[in-house]
Amino acid sequence: MYKSKRGIAAIVIGIIIILFSFLVLFSYIVTGNSRLSPYNGVISSDPYDIYDLGSVLVVDQYGYIESDSEWDEEYYIIAFTSENDDTVYLGSLCVDESMDIYEKLRDYAYDETRYIGDLYIDLCASADTADVLDSDINRFYNETITDYESLLPGFVDSQLAFTYYCEGAQAFPRTLEAEKQTNMIVIAVSAVVLAAGIALLAVGINQRVKANQAAAYMPQQRIYYNPQFNNRSDMQQNNNQWQQNGTYSQPTYYSPVQEEQSRSVPPNNTNIYYTPPGEKYSNDYNNGSQNPPDGGNENQNG
Repeated sequence: MYKSKRGIAAIVIGIIIILFSFLVLFSYIVTGNSRLSPYNGVISSDPYDIYDLGSVLVVDQYGYIESDSEWDEEYYIIAFTSENDDTVYLGSLCVDESMDIYEKLRDYAYDETRYIGDLYIDLCASADTADVLDSDINRFYNETITDYESLLPGFVDSQLAFTYYCEGAQAFPRTLEAEKQTNMIVIAVSAVVLAAGIALLAVGINQRVKANQAAAYMPQQRIYYNPQFNNRSDMQQNNNQWQQNGTYSQPTYYSPVQEEQSRSVPPNNTNIYYTPPGEKYSNDYNNGSQNPPDGGNENQNG
């Protein structure tokens, strides 16, 4: 039976593209844009919830991640307070090299002449728990917190990990506008990719329909074996002949037309259903019959 895989690859790739682009569109449209709120000690772990922590103390850098495919990241210990109490908390702050504050914090971390208390920044950041950090970064964080809790009495570990958004509430509108523009670009690109996936899926379906139609009209090939070579004894005899003489008699194949002709035409052009009278008597006479052929009379008296 004829089978075609034409169009299957286009269908599979089209479905994958549609699903991926739809998920991106859905996430950007549903979640919307970042929103700013004061930090009161409670976080939502939503990256679009931005908290205004006010002025925070940058204590020290405790780790970094270098990447060949993404932005390099650096991690700092910061000290901050909540609007609900006066307790000073320690937490983690992540910045990457695409952010405007990256060089400012890096210069402080590698300047041997600057000490704890020399750098305060106004911070707006998203928040999550520290256990979402990379396993090595999380280990470095806990070790560093233990050291600074002994150096800074009264400071309490918050076990919170912040990601920098902008430097102060006054910079939030400008940063939010840049974020909106980026989101619009992502949405537009995702829409184009989604349309391309739908088009590719349609092409694949069209190819499959045409391939199935072609297969439906394709004649099926049948092979007929010679009836004289259709049992095990004939096959065994043919194998013995090949082993003894080194020759092998291949079975004869018939097409449907040839098979029909072999069935309808008797050997020696004779009709198996009708024999002329003269031929019948001639055959009987030759076989010992006393009746003369062609109905002739023989004079028995001489």
